[in-house]
Amino acid sequence: MVVGICFLGACLSSCNYLNKKPDNLLTSDLIWSTRANAESYLYNIYGYIKQTDGGDYSAMGASDESSVSIPGTNVRQMVVGNWSPVNAYFDYWDNYYTGIRSSFIFEANIDKVPATQLSVSLKNQYKAEARFLRGWFYWQLIKQYGPVVKVTETLSLNDDFNKYPRASFDEMQGLC
Repeated sequence: MVVGICFLGACLSSCNYLNKKPDNLLTSDLIWSTRANAESYLYNIYGYIKQTDGGDYSAMGASDESSVSIPGTNVRQMVVGNWSPVNAYFDYWDNYYTGIRSSFIFEANIDKVPATQLSVSLKNQYKAEARFLRGWFYWQLIKQYGPVVKVTETLSLNDDFNKYPRASFDEMQGLC
């Protein structure tokens, strides 16, 4: 009985190490304090690009007139009738809007990187890359869904997203 109580006491007293803040998490201040972290953020935006338009061999047969014989590919599942709202195989909506949101955050914060870490001309280049990526994400959304919601700034997570209707094709011009 004494051994059990001592073991329990040792266990409870050693659990204090869980109350520490992890030291491997980047805060917003740390991301924009070095060139490497800021470039990593930009490269992460590039990571939201999904290969489409026939560049993906499994999407080449995505039509009623053809089929893909490779089992397990998304288009094969679609052609055999397994496509439903639950498993939309070519749904990139959330992925592209995440890239759009990240591009706004990047543009708003890249100037915080010290000039000793990143030159003004490189900051301007990176901003242009983020704007291009945002336009590319919108173009991909328009190709797949038609007119989409045009976001012009970073939205709050508590924002009412129902107040943002789809924009017309004319409104989608000048996205960057």
